[in-house]
Amino acid sequence: MSALPQETVASGNIGARLRSASEVEPSRLPRLKVIVQKWAEAAGESMAGLSVSPVIVELVSMSAMTFLKQSKDYQQASLAAVVNSSGWSEPGFVLVDASFDDVLLEAFFGGDGGTAETKDRVLTDLDRGVVELALKTINRAGNAAFRDIEPIQMVAKDLIQRDIGEALAAVLPGEKTRYVSVTFDIKLGALRSSLRYAIPESFIAANRRHLSHVPEVKAPPDESWVKKFQKGFNHSELKVRAVLGKKQLRLDEVSRFAVGHTIVLDETMDSLIDIECEDQRLFRGRVGRSRDFYVVQVEERVDPTEEFIDDILAD
Repeated sequence: MSALPQETVASGNIGARLRSASEVEPSRLPRLKVIVQKWAEAAGESMAGLSVSPVIVELVSMSAMTFLKQSKDYQQASLAAVVNSSGWSEPGFVLVDASFDDVLLEAFFGGDGGTAETKDRVLTDLDRGVVELALKTINRAGNAAFRDIEPIQMVAKDLIQRDIGEALAAVLPGEKTRYVSVTFDIKLGALRSSLRYAIPESFIAANRRHLSHVPEVKAPPDESWVKKFQKGFNHSELKVRAVLGKKQLRLDEVSRFAVGHTIVLDETMDSLIDIECEDQRLFRGRVGRSRDFYVVQVEERVDPTEEFIDDILAD
C-alpha cells in the first residue's frame, strides 16, 4: 500500500480545524456567566455610590463575536473606548449607545429618568468626564469579578465618538479578531442604555478549564445550631474511673478466692494510678484523702505513643 500524497494531508486543512477547536462558545462556560453576573451586580452597587439616583445594571447577553470594522454595531454606537488589560495579550473595547450619557447625567444629578427621549449631541467636557468616571467604576467592578480567575486590571482610555469602526481597527490586531461580547443594560426610570464589552477570546480560551465549571461553594454552618450542639455535647455524661491497680493471676488462684481473701497489688501508696474515660487511659494521678473521701490528684497526661510502645514491649 502506497503512502498518501502530501496534498491529501494538507487538504484536511489542519490549521482551520485547530482554529475551530480553539474558538470559545460562552454558553458552555457556566463560571464565566457567574463572573459576569457578579460584574453586573458589583457595577450597580458601585454606581449607586457615585450617583444621587441609583441606576440598575443588568446582564443582557454573552456571545462570541468577530470584529469587522464595517459592522453596523460600530455605526450605531455613540461612543467607544479601547480597553487595555494586564491580563490580555491584545486590547478589547467597549461600546455605548447614545442614551448612555443621558442616563448618567440623570443619575448623577438626581433625576428620575422620567423621559425616554435621547438627545443626539456632541459631548461637552462635563459629559466626557461623567462617562469616563462611569467606565472607570464599571471596569473596577469587572476587575474584582475576574480576580478569582486572573487579575486583569481593565483600563478604558481615549473615548472615540466618530468613525468608531475605523478608529478601533487602527488599534486592534486586525479584521476578524474574535471576542466574547458581554452586554449590560443601564436603566434609570424610563431611560435605558446599552453597554457592550468585547473581551479578547484569547484570554477566555486560556482560562477555559477554570471557566467550564462552577466550583462548589460550601454554605457556612448555622452558628445557632453549632452553639446548641456544643452546649449539648458539653453536657454529655462520661464514665471516668481511677484504677488502683491491676494484677495478673493464674486461674487456680482465682478459683480459691473467698470472703476475706487479700490480694496484694504491685502498687504502693506513692504509685501513680491510671485515670480512664470510657476505657481509654488519659491521665495518671496520685491517690490521697480529703476528709471522708478518697481523691485522685492528676499528675501527668498519658502519651498514646508511649503507651503503645510499652504495650508492645510488655507482650
